[in-house]
Amino acid sequence: MKVKNTAIVYHKSDLDGVVSAAIATMYENGKDRDVIYIPYSYEDDVKKVTSKVSDLDVVYVLDVSFGADSKTVFKKWLDEGKSLMWIDHHKGIIEDSKTWGFTVPGLRRVGVGACALASDLLMGKVPAIVRCLSDYDVWNKESGLGWDTVVAIQYALRSKIRLNVLIALSYLYDHFKENIKDNEIDLIFMILLKKDVL
Repeated sequence: MKVKNTAIVYHKSDLDGVVSAAIATMYENGKDRDVIYIPYSYEDDVKKVTSKVSDLDVVYVLDVSFGADSKTVFKKWLDEGKSLMWIDHHKGIIEDSKTWGFTVPGLRRVGVGACALASDLLMGKVPAIVRCLSDYDVWNKESGLGWDTVVAIQYALRSKIRLNVLIALSYLYDHFKENIKDNEIDLIFMILLKKDVL
């Protein structure tokens, strides 16, 4: 049986994209697939992505799109039979995608960060640490977690994770355990203190 290989294309410039990639990695964990990370930003050449994805079976596109090339790239991948999952929150491309004449699997919603969308869709829950990062990314100052907490978590994690998906994974695993209560802000700060971030 052929092993399906997975590409995780993510916005490399902020924690929303990096944490989305970490969440997709957790979801893929245990599926006996090799994961290939493709960090991407809007100024990058889309050919960088398409060349790496050409031989892969499963593709996640997280917190990013390919601008004017999005329709063509997504349609090509779907026509090739790739399992495609696009999770995004950027209004312009979401509106554009409604005119394409086909639907890309995944989840798109304006006003919620991609990491929270990925967490909800793939893991079935959105822990407080992910809500903080999502609220910061979409500048939700009305966050039920408190804006000061959202900002503190963002900067503490940014200094530790340094936009590295594998480091982000190490901070996220505990927050997806079944026994973690919804109000986990104290746990977040405790973990950060243990790891000398604060």
